[in-house]
Amino acid sequence: MRGATRIAGEGRPHDTDTPDVHTSSAGYRQRFEGGGRLALVRQMDVVTQLLRAIGGRGVPLSVLDVGGGHAQLAGLLCGAGHRVVVHGSTPECFTWIAPLAQARPDRIAPCVSRLTALPFADGTFDLVCGIRLMAHVTDWRALLAEMTRVTRRYLLVDYPLYAGVQRFSGRFFALKHKVESNTRPFFLYRREEVAAELSTLGVHTVRAVGQLVLPLALHRALRAPRASLRIEHALERTGLAARIGSPVLLLGERSDRHPERSEGSPLQAEIPRCARDDGSARDDSRSARNDTLDEHDSHHAAQEIRS
Repeated sequence: MRGATRIAGEGRPHDTDTPDVHTSSAGYRQRFEGGGRLALVRQMDVVTQLLRAIGGRGVPLSVLDVGGGHAQLAGLLCGAGHRVVVHGSTPECFTWIAPLAQARPDRIAPCVSRLTALPFADGTFDLVCGIRLMAHVTDWRALLAEMTRVTRRYLLVDYPLYAGVQRFSGRFFALKHKVESNTRPFFLYRREEVAAELSTLGVHTVRAVGQLVLPLALHRALRAPRASLRIEHALERTGLAARIGSPVLLLGERSDRHPERSEGSPLQAEIPRCARDDGSARDDSRSARNDTLDEHDSHHAAQEIRS
């Protein structure tokens, strides 16, 4: 396991080589319906806050969304004016991304490779993201190292925190599976071990935000996202989210970042392309479904829950 603190659901089937295949599936998307929509609303709010922390001065960023076939970030990033390469382990990861890429080929492009062998040169991107990944990869250190290699400056990742009620995730995994039916085993981490590993890679934490105090399985069982949001906001005001909120969204910055790109540089002018693009991702996009979770859908869900 190479350092992950705990695993919930140990012994059950768990694809740790291509976990983004599952997170790009229709079944995974169903996890964020009903009470599960709270997770998307909270995540969208936090990511927006962290993007503001980056600043950007109105200049579009070049972004790599590793394992991003779930489409939980691509629409938000594209809507903010950034240019995004969405990575997937296999072509089947792009069902939800394809309509976005077709609509905005100048903003979004797919790319296929192994998670730990990203086909880009060192420091290609201004920001490299990877959410819904650390919970499901065995060699998380190699994943972070590869993501750090291809970013020139910023890194955005999330991970389940081994704290609060999450400490009992293993003990109550069977109950969680009963409520959610399609849940997977997942790794949990301590803040200090993630921060220490990033430090060895030359990345310091700009900000780390805990998202939910109560388990998402509980919110799903409640099936009342508006009430869940009020509960989480109340708990956040007590300071609990900062201490035990999970998953943690972490924005890091390379201490040895590459020189700043100049106005009109290649990164600003076009989307970086896969160095080993066999065209399969583009072919797959032609038959993709058109009901992607884009920025409009995310904002609609947020407004619906808050109203």
